[in-house]
Amino acid sequence: MSKISKVVVDTSNSQHAKLRPVPIDGTKLQQGFWDEKLKVNKTVTIPTQYEQIEATGRLDNFRRVAGKKDVPFQGRYYNDSDVYKWMEAVSWSLAYDYDPDLDLLLDRVIEDVAGAQWPDGYINTYFSLERADQRWTNFDLHEMYCGGHLIQAAVAHYRATGKITLLDVAIRFADHLCDTFGPSSKHGRDGTDGHPEIEMALVELYRTTGNNRYLEQAKYFVDVRGHGILGSAYGHMGLEYHQDHKPFREMREIVGHAVRALYLNCGSTDIELEQHDEEIRESLHALWEDMTTRKMYVTGGLGSRYEGESFGSPYELPNARAYCETCAAIASIMWNWRLLLLEGDPKYADLIEHTLYNAVLPGIAQSGDKYFYENPLADYYAQHTRSAWFECACCPPNIARLIASLPGYLYSTSNEGVWIHQYVPSTNRVQIEDEDELEFVVETNYPWEDEIKIKILTNIHCALNLRIPSWSQSSEITLPNNEHLQAAGGNYFTIERHWKAGDLLALRLDLSPQRIYAHPYVDEDIQKVVFTRGPIVFCFEDVDNKGLDPRDVLIPENARVVDFPHSDFQGVRALHIQSMQRHLIQPQTLYSREIYKYDAVPQECVLIPYFLWNNRGKSRMSVWLNRI
Repeated sequence: MSKISKVVVDTSNSQHAKLRPVPIDGTKLQQGFWDEKLKVNKTVTIPTQYEQIEATGRLDNFRRVAGKKDVPFQGRYYNDSDVYKWMEAVSWSLAYDYDPDLDLLLDRVIEDVAGAQWPDGYINTYFSLERADQRWTNFDLHEMYCGGHLIQAAVAHYRATGKITLLDVAIRFADHLCDTFGPSSKHGRDGTDGHPEIEMALVELYRTTGNNRYLEQAKYFVDVRGHGILGSAYGHMGLEYHQDHKPFREMREIVGHAVRALYLNCGSTDIELEQHDEEIRESLHALWEDMTTRKMYVTGGLGSRYEGESFGSPYELPNARAYCETCAAIASIMWNWRLLLLEGDPKYADLIEHTLYNAVLPGIAQSGDKYFYENPLADYYAQHTRSAWFECACCPPNIARLIASLPGYLYSTSNEGVWIHQYVPSTNRVQIEDEDELEFVVETNYPWEDEIKIKILTNIHCALNLRIPSWSQSSEITLPNNEHLQAAGGNYFTIERHWKAGDLLALRLDLSPQRIYAHPYVDEDIQKVVFTRGPIVFCFEDVDNKGLDPRDVLIPENARVVDFPHSDFQGVRALHIQSMQRHLIQPQTLYSREIYKYDAVPQECVLIPYFLWNNRGKSRMSVWLNRI
């Protein structure tokens, strides 16, 4: 076993990683935006999700296999994965803020899970009893997907607590996979997962145990794709649906089921971190470029089609019918984090921040116990609302595990120093090299206020690499000697020096509201505009704009825009815009032989952060607004 470190993705010994992660317990958030999110996650989200996995029979599915309960299987064939993601969320929560009661609860769940494992290492409650003869007969039925989440939960639990109770279960399952699939296995079967997930899980298990067998198995599962192994279970959607349309090294366009595609990219990036392959690197770059320049919503949301939860054609980005599954946004963060560790390019950290605020956070209510599965960019009829749970409940525990692990996504290290990716008030202890350790404090009310102060607590010579977001058009850094420096956006600003305890560094970013326009091929957004302030995308919600239909809002190019504190959301900045309201003139018919005419009258409107919509009841909403 490798030395236990409470990191999410462990590139400490990855040959081709530019950056190494910082353990979750090296960071303690201070009062602020994300500290509140972590508290709600621990005290509301995780407990209510436990109630849901109990009430919906997900835990009873394990108990019935173990012989503890005589009940029928409940739910869908992939329900085990929801339990595993919840277990991972609890584990990262324990790593950050230990709670003995939560630890004990997780131990009891692990006992139920372990009791459902077969002697040969196989574990899946859907196939364990009356369907035992159907094991590994349909790779789209998520056996490997569930197993991947088991492994990730087990690695998280081991790193958080040092216990091997769940890790032993995961290792036996991984050994079963290695014995069953691939040319070097005992049984020599060909196969891979219809829903990628196992690949990144096996690589992380390799990093944890040092057993190269798991890395090689992950490589096999990636390399066997694109050769028709998966068959046509979802043939009407095409082989693109489950990423079996071509070998990964030949992929240049991101297609198919969005979460499947992004999870496969995660696993392939993990392999690239361990063993460089130029063809894999080329595919990763091409897929990222295609995703971000032709298929990503202005919020960072991904997957435009309800059919197949999939990417659409280039520039196919409808608003009211946007799918934008919450899990796809989470998968994007997971992939960009791995790319950031691989290359250290600030564009990945920028996208992590943007996606986190604008594509992940909309998926969970402020209360922490209601969720969106899809995240449309417009709701003209106030029909969309969050739910306490779903029959397909992949998104809620996925959000819980991401938020619980968030302290592990803020900083990285290299031999040269510390990399600050995200600005969150926190006290931090970061080991750079050997015994060298940097302690520092981040003080800020970001993203609402523009100043970030970094106070050094130790004497050390090292480099600090500060991310200057690409959206910040003018940024200023003040050094401890009061020297003022300008910093260009879209870069890491490096300051190497001998730091003394008490040194204070200040960064001021440009949080002035900005207009964003869409590529002219995005048909729905022609002659429309989006407003942002810093990393936050804003939207119209009719709670703040009584009697005003978002489709009738007109934004002049010279409209005055100011930010102000919103009274309904403590500490949040909203936007006030001097806009116009359209009033149609006759004819009032659906179609006309004449161009429709309208009057435009002054009408002020208020925009709130998109992630906050639908927290005050059902409402009409739109991210894109008409411009004149």
